[in-house]
Amino acid sequence: HKKYRNHYQLYFIEGKRILQAAIDSKIIIDKIICSESYYQKRTTKEVTKIHKNIKVISDTDFKKISSTKTPSGIAATCKIGKEKIIDYSKPKWVFLDNISDPGNLGTILRTGLWFGLKDIALSSNCVDSLNPKVLRSGMGAHFGINIYKNVHLESFKKSHKIIATATNGESIAEFNFPEKFIITFSNEAHGISKNYHELIDNIVSIESPTRKNQMKNSLNVSCAASI
Repeated sequence: HKKYRNHYQLYFIEGKRILQAAIDSKIIIDKIICSESYYQKRTTKEVTKIHKNIKVISDTDFKKISSTKTPSGIAATCKIGKEKIIDYSKPKWVFLDNISDPGNLGTILRTGLWFGLKDIALSSNCVDSLNPKVLRSGMGAHFGINIYKNVHLESFKKSHKIIATATNGESIAEFNFPEKFIITFSNEAHGISKNYHELIDNIVSIESPTRKNQMKNSLNVSCAASI
């Protein structure tokens, strides 16, 4: 739960792949938790090589703390780092507003890292980026990207062009992106928050070759952000 993550300044990751990504990124790990069956399948040397502070618990208890139907058997608690200070000299940003689905947020972070994007800002009404489902769908992207929480979009107004995404904007294929910009993506059901409307400089859209003669719909926000 978010309130306990904040209280203990720890967050929970699960699975060997994301754990290895955390270790490779030199994330400070508090402790590693193994199920008995996972521990028994591996030598003590192999497990302790990952981390010295390991707690072995029963398979039943591991299932209780796992957020997956088929637990991998290994998880960890990691220390939350200090809040990052926004560097407005960086030219390319993504701003996420009211993204409530953990899977969508994790996918956007993962895609952003793949394409070399380093800076993503989240509004205060986004799902917590350290939510276990966000971490799982992000597949380690959290460790290679700068995530800024509780950001106000207006703070970019003086330094960047603010670009919104909607279904009624200029074609993104023809739009000339400025040197410094921040592009916003919002909950597809509600669109960008009303208090941000007056800040927008441009609106862009992803054209659909079939949409003109069909009932109105929209892309899933993680698909749109990926494109």
